[in-house]
Amino acid sequence: MLKQNAEWNELEKESEQCFQDFCDRSNLQWPYIIQDKGVKFSKSLYEAEGKRPDYLVTIPALGTVFFDVKAKKDGLFYEDYYKKNVPGLTIDTKDFKKLEKLQQQTTINVWYAIFSHLDNKLVGNCFVAPLNVISKFVLWEHISDTRWKFIQIPKQCFNECSKGKKIELKVKCEECSRKLCIEFQNKIGKERIK
Repeated sequence: MLKQNAEWNELEKESEQCFQDFCDRSNLQWPYIIQDKGVKFSKSLYEAEGKRPDYLVTIPALGTVFFDVKAKKDGLFYEDYYKKNVPGLTIDTKDFKKLEKLQQQTTINVWYAIFSHLDNKLVGNCFVAPLNVISKFVLWEHISDTRWKFIQIPKQCFNECSKGKKIELKVKCEECSRKLCIEFQNKIGKERIK
């Protein structure tokens, strides 16, 4: 277990370094938010079970936003339920709820930056999306049932950022013709009525 934790910490550090490189190439200013125990932050944030994202990034067209950087394995979007071969990524439900609360408290938008990994090595590109896109795939079970530990999001709903290029920060929903979020919510609704 200790070896896995050490490998995971290295993977997290590597994904954070890659994110910093994306920001630097894009001429975005960013301070890193230290996550260590003992680091002080406001009492109200602590009492509200606040989660600290990894970065505060200044983006000319958007203002200042929080980024939470993750390393995740690729998967399929609700493969067993949705029955379609749609590449997806997962987000921890607890983390999402805490970041959503942080966004409400601070009125600062929160984005995820997710790096794919395989066998504890980063592979592929970075996928970024704001919380409001992720929330389209949150079901009431995620809120009410602790067994729903992960939220699954199709990769096509993220901006894919290639290594060596600038980070792209537009909301994919504005140009989406497939509307998987609506299709998924409608399918879930019909299943519940049965």
